[in-house]
Amino acid sequence: MVSVRVTAYSLSLVANGDVIAEHQRSFIRDEIAYDPWHYLPVLGKKPRALRHGIPFQT
Repeated sequence: MVSVRVTAYSLSLVANGDVIAEHQRSFIRDEIAYDPWHYLPVLGKKPRALRHGIPFQT
């Protein structure tokens, strides 16, 4: 079971009592925020998988 904890400034995903993901909330309308660190496990398996991914475009 996974639960979501929401505070005024962050969102946390909790599984078995452990925080498995935490994100800062944004109050800017229509803003999308990507955290490149979340993609490291994928890059370890498929180094070129995210070459043209949205989080890595400039």
